[in-house]
Amino acid sequence: MEQTLSRLDLTLLERLLSGTIFCNNIVYQEITGSTNQVAKRLAEAGAVHGSLVISEEQRAGRGRMGRKWLSAPYRNLLFSVLLRPRLYTKDSFLLTVSMAVSIFDAVLGITGREARIKWPNDIYMEGRKAGGILTELSAQGRMVSWAVVGVGLNVNWTPGGEFASISEIVGRSVNREPLLGEILKRYDYYLEAIGTQKRGEILERYESNSLLKGKEVLIQQGQGAEQGLIKGKALGIDSEGALLVEDNSGQIHRVSFGDVSVVGWENNEEART
Repeated sequence: MEQTLSRLDLTLLERLLSGTIFCNNIVYQEITGSTNQVAKRLAEAGAVHGSLVISEEQRAGRGRMGRKWLSAPYRNLLFSVLLRPRLYTKDSFLLTVSMAVSIFDAVLGITGREARIKWPNDIYMEGRKAGGILTELSAQGRMVSWAVVGVGLNVNWTPGGEFASISEIVGRSVNREPLLGEILKRYDYYLEAIGTQKRGEILERYESNSLLKGKEVLIQQGQGAEQGLIKGKALGIDSEGALLVEDNSGQIHRVSFGDVSVVGWENNEEART
């Protein structure tokens, strides 16, 4: 699938984001360590709510637990948004949930194909990882002072193996500007909805796109002598974003962190259902 390498069209992107909180301060760095690092520096410097950091190439891109995120230049979406929400820290998981739902909606709207969330922050398409979300925040008391929500999304390139790209799934290259514009327009809407009765709709949308719900999962928590394993059926998430897992004895475990794998994915058959 031959593709032309080109920078994101910032003029087009500004037009697509007009009327959203993300059009007021767009910071574009062709090469950076990570967009989250840049956004956190902007937060400390007093940058406005909705500041958007975009890069074509990250030298130190990472996901949860310090894992590296690989991406070829000019192919994918690498961005972070700085938020200053009126939100309790216990509800900060909604920032990740809303971004996941925004990605589902945008990918479906533009390509007609569905994405799924592998709790807590991985984006999957057809059983393979296509992206991830990393949310970092600073708190003042019980309230969020600022939050940075970073996204790496494989649009037109993937390292292969267990990973996927959107273009690979749909069989054609995908223009990045309309996709990013749709993601952030929907995110702008969902951020407004977090503090309203529509919060329940966001959680329902997230649950309906869960890769884990109803499946047998194995969760590893901790390392070494402190390592613990939980095995059971994933029931969904609770009101604070924890994964609920029912083991064979009927006990329900509330899981706030850990590495999750789906039992029976060794041959990758269940992953594609």
